[in-house]
Amino acid sequence: LSAPSARTLARGDAEMPAGSSAEGILRECLAATLGAAIADGLFNPLYVLQIRAQLRPDASALELARAAVREQGVFRGLWAPGFAAVCVRAGFGGFRVGTYPALREALPGDGFATRLSAGVITGAVGMAVFNPAEVVRVRQSGPRPYPSTPAAVLAIAREEGVYAGLWRGMGANVVRAAIYSGSQLATYETAKRAFMKFGMFEQEGPALHVSASFTSGIVAQLACQPADTLKTVLMERRCSAGAPTVLAELLAQGGVARLYSGILPALACKGPVVTIFLPLVEQIRHRVFGLDYM
Repeated sequence: LSAPSARTLARGDAEMPAGSSAEGILRECLAATLGAAIADGLFNPLYVLQIRAQLRPDASALELARAAVREQGVFRGLWAPGFAAVCVRAGFGGFRVGTYPALREALPGDGFATRLSAGVITGAVGMAVFNPAEVVRVRQSGPRPYPSTPAAVLAIAREEGVYAGLWRGMGANVVRAAIYSGSQLATYETAKRAFMKFGMFEQEGPALHVSASFTSGIVAQLACQPADTLKTVLMERRCSAGAPTVLAELLAQGGVARLYSGILPALACKGPVVTIFLPLVEQIRHRVFGLDYM
């Protein structure tokens, strides 16, 4: 491990921070990937309902849940859709959170703008790489799923083209990921510091991490929901309509409110997921990999 940075010493952390070496970044990414897989896997039913609510704004999340359970049962209707893609997509969470500390340290300054910039960059780059997993997850969670995840990948590549199909909606998805990642990670760190500064918590630990993580998840989802809805509709469609065309259609259907379709399931999903995701990552990196808290 490298020597403590000025930022770490200023916080008074006892543990050594992760260095910018390849080994340090790899451990960061592994810890974040494991945390993402656990959190997303546990709450996949909420994500499935979020996707279906974005595609069916005329139905409530409760109605969609009842229909899924009635037609396919709890597991096949709510847990199984897109589950394999969730495991692959955990690599995205691992990349964006795992590379965040090193990039944050490399950027000038130590304020909210620095944290926001680091989160935006890691989120955008990570999603550009993992976009196919998101396309498959959306398709498998929607009303017309393929028989299996491998079948989805092969069918999309064959019928729509590798890039045109598997990287469909990448522009909107990268924007959504950049907004979410930047606002989540910057708010998380800022909230942690604020909670400690105002005496709500005396030291780093699970209670502080859960409180800051819950706050950051709500802020991030509210910020990225319009891009999230646009991304979902683009990926579910099996045609060549571009983002500007689809955005115009959505606004014509219900104005800005249409872009917030599925916001309640999204908040219900991101609340629990993010509440345990970052605290899980903190504990895994601290206890398993011997890294400092973020």
